[in-house]
Amino acid sequence: MSSSVAAIASATDPLTGPKYEREPNVLRKKLASVVPGTVNLQVLGAGANGSPSAVYLFTDQSRYLFNCGEGTQRLAHEYKTRLSRLEQIFVTRNTWAAIVRSVDVTEHGETALSFVFLDVPCENYLPGLLSHAKTIKDLGEQQLTEVCLVVHFTPHEVSTCQKYQKFLRNHFSPGTQHIYLSSPHNQFSGYAAAHRIQHQLHQLAPRIFPLLGEQFPCQSQNLSLNLKKTKLDEADPEGGVDASTETEQGVVSMTSFHLRPKKGLDQTLAAKLTPEEYVKETHAVPGFTELLAKLKAETDFPSSAASSYPRIIFLGTGSCIPNKTRNVSSILIQTAAEAFMLLDCGEGTYGQIVRLYGSARAVEVLRQLQAVYVSHLHADHHIGLIGLLRERRQLAPKATPLLLLAPRQIEPWLEFTPPDREIEDAHCTNSFGVSLTLKAHHDGEPVKITYSGDTMPCLDLIELGRNSTVLIHEATMEDDLEEEARIKTHSTISQAIQQGRNMGAKHTILTHFSQRYAKCPRLPSVEDMQQVAIAFDNMQVTLEDLQEYHKLYPALLAMYAEYTEELEQRAVKRELKQERKRKLAQT
Repeated sequence: MSSSVAAIASATDPLTGPKYEREPNVLRKKLASVVPGTVNLQVLGAGANGSPSAVYLFTDQSRYLFNCGEGTQRLAHEYKTRLSRLEQIFVTRNTWAAIVRSVDVTEHGETALSFVFLDVPCENYLPGLLSHAKTIKDLGEQQLTEVCLVVHFTPHEVSTCQKYQKFLRNHFSPGTQHIYLSSPHNQFSGYAAAHRIQHQLHQLAPRIFPLLGEQFPCQSQNLSLNLKKTKLDEADPEGGVDASTETEQGVVSMTSFHLRPKKGLDQTLAAKLTPEEYVKETHAVPGFTELLAKLKAETDFPSSAASSYPRIIFLGTGSCIPNKTRNVSSILIQTAAEAFMLLDCGEGTYGQIVRLYGSARAVEVLRQLQAVYVSHLHADHHIGLIGLLRERRQLAPKATPLLLLAPRQIEPWLEFTPPDREIEDAHCTNSFGVSLTLKAHHDGEPVKITYSGDTMPCLDLIELGRNSTVLIHEATMEDDLEEEARIKTHSTISQAIQQGRNMGAKHTILTHFSQRYAKCPRLPSVEDMQQVAIAFDNMQVTLEDLQEYHKLYPALLAMYAEYTEELEQRAVKRELKQERKRKLAQT
């Protein structure tokens, strides 16, 4: 009887019936025997400055991702690449960057296209690669057409060594082209939107919103060792380069390689930066130029703040998942010239440090990092920890072990990978705010910084942060979404501001905004924001800066006038919808 009922439900349910269960499978089987008409390979992440190495392969039938390192989701969002339509993900190594083994996610099948992904993590793997060289060559001759492209996930120090290059020459034809990811010649992460907003904010207060330290995209047309130019490259009408070239260059995000039709390399969508255009956009906004001039004339951020501590540096100010404008939670506190600590360590924190400071200075920051505080174990607050510890060990191996303050439940997760050996202690449970009291500088008063973590309005936090110098408080929701904030145990903007007033904080900085307000949240009146600052990624402030921050609002709000107007319209629509519901309920 139960099986009959189940059969009837399956046949009639519009979501589980045969139309939805069988048709995709039937279509997939039909397409499996059809040769795809287009095959395009696109570099989603080029592995620069803490960004992931990831390649997207799509045909007119299927979509695949090769490697999915930390930050891939953010790049996919920035370049509007829909990961939800992926059929399979392939990973090339059993490390934190990949986690699983290929045997866990693959099955036997026929190789139909002539391209190779090669990942040799270190020189210790080279003997194994060379021992299977004949098998690889035989496979190419028997089952593949001539290999036209090799994508190297292999690190630069291995891909340039003599044995590796000899293997390539002996087992791939001179016509094979090569794309090298994670090349040191590419010092651009691919996150163009971060540069865009930083160039725009930089106009308001250059020291508070410094330009990012990572270099611009490489401009060389010779993108990789033996990577021939194609008809798509007008700079070389002959269609080739000297195959003896031994200079490895790096490709950037969104570089494509078309295998079918065989167009080859395509850089028309490759990530690039246009700072002049970013600035020009803001001056096209009515009234912005005049307000900016007024700001410059009336505001004098004290020069002493350049060497003042503590300095609060926001690496991630969004909630839940990263997007192109705001990364997830991470705040760097510089307590002295050579001392740092982190409040939360969301995905991509290490990459944010490299992009803000540049490669050389980032090494020093990692070495001088003394403690990490994790408020709770939601992924957007701690998932970047292992990557940061791994990079710290590699770049600054002699650095003092870190002090980790975190819920004890983090320990099994840290046992998953070696970096926990650097950690002195881990303690506390659940979700907590924290208060830091820093010693006075230059005979001043001690500085008390309170951080809320994620919370709805909380009396315990008010007592903890009583008379704080600075309160850093989450402000996830708009004021008219107070009920949604309560259900999700978050705070609205006005609730966060009131928390600061109730505890007697001199300054309040709002962060952890919902990604629906990625550029700029809906704010109360400017009068209510006199001692309140809103955080942006890559913003750094001192106590002296916070005294003047409210003067930025007229120009800031003018710059984002169109965006904030859209937020207002959405709020009006929500209110009208709620009003209709209330009237229906009454009748």
